Amino acid sequence: MSGDFKPFQFRSPRIVFKRNAWKDIPNICEEFGKRGLLITGAHLKEKSSTYPGLMAEFEAKKLAVRESIRKGSEPTVGEVELVTIAVRQQKYDWVLGIGGGSTIDLAKAVAGLARNEGSAAMYQEGKDLVNDGIPFIAVPTTAGTGSELTNNAVLINEQKRVKLSIRGDKMMARVAVFDPVLTVSMTPEVTAHTGLDALTQAIESYVSKASNPFTDLLAERAIGIIWDWLYKAWKDGSDIDAREQMLFGNLLSALSFSNAKLGAVHGFAHPIGAIHAIHHGLICGVLLPHVMKFNLAGNIPEVTRKFAVIGAMMKKDAAYANLSDGDLANIAIENIFTLLSMMGLPTRLSGLGLKKADIPAIVNDTKGTSLLNNPRDTTKELLTQLLTDAL
Repeated sequence: MSGDFKPFQFRSPRIVFKRNAWKDIPNICEEFGKRGLLITGAHLKEKSSTYPGLMAEFEAKKLAVRESIRKGSEPTVGEVELVTIAVRQQKYDWVLGIGGGSTIDLAKAVAGLARNEGSAAMYQEGKDLVNDGIPFIAVPTTAGTGSELTNNAVLINEQKRVKLSIRGDKMMARVAVFDPVLTVSMTPEVTAHTGLDALTQAIESYVSKASNPFTDLLAERAIGIIWDWLYKAWKDGSDIDAREQMLFGNLLSALSFSNAKLGAVHGFAHPIGAIHAIHHGLICGVLLPHVMKFNLAGNIPEVTRKFAVIGAMMKKDAAYANLSDGDLANIAIENIFTLLSMMGLPTRLSGLGLKKADIPAIVNDTKGTSLLNNPRDTTKELLTQLLTDAL
């Protein structure tokens, strides 16, 4: 092994991936005890044909399951506090989160804080988790956020008007269950937004300063799958093959970024999301090609090479084999602009309602590990110029 081989660590929950895996969920939960809290969204309970069957399976196994049905969008510190108090009082054996990224983040935070003292706000401000949380089982119903595999939960602090994470390996799911059947009910809008989130996470982790040979393999495969299948899943949500491929692409993307970190797109996305009520994945999708242009302009050979790999994957055409890395990198960027347009989405931040007057506040709150791991170093001036160019 060469002396410059990059060392790495890798974290992941136990993974179950198959069609109709929802039928296995009660057996998995029973491994951790007989009493649990199920956190999910109103959409799943009211619209999913599988939900009554799942609850019947719990009853057949004589598991005591309390349902917590949330109707909000992104989880808040206050919401986590209320549910955590209930979990501490009831002494549940496990928490099951079934839903999109917001629901899973809420369930993850609740499970993680259940055996730790202090408020969610304190942990959001940097307090470390000392004790393991109660076992957490994550079941995504979207293909994009990757929350089911990460060690953090993104929460909105409404009082401080900030969007920050509670973070720590003690919060990770014990088991993550991936069932494409549960993703079929996603609307075209949610399919586009979550799919763009997964694509962004794969690309950002691929060029992150914290990337390593293992995460690169995962990111490359994720990018190729998502690129091939996102538009198909958006066009026909009943295509179970497209749903399965997108869920697998999301899985690979999440395994990559949860170990290799992200970049400036996600650095921007949290403050933008805290100021404007815009879906996180949509913000990421619109920002992605603009941040890629910024990073490419940094003339970092490894970034140019990796963007060229992406361009070649997207084109799949031998006629492009003789193009330079710079040309292929630009093809990758232009193709993402085209994909946004094909799905009827804006390609500039002004299309999301952002104005030049918003930029100083966004730049001021753009910080954290995502920004630190962006391949091109940034300053407030460069970030301001990037957002201005993206308007």
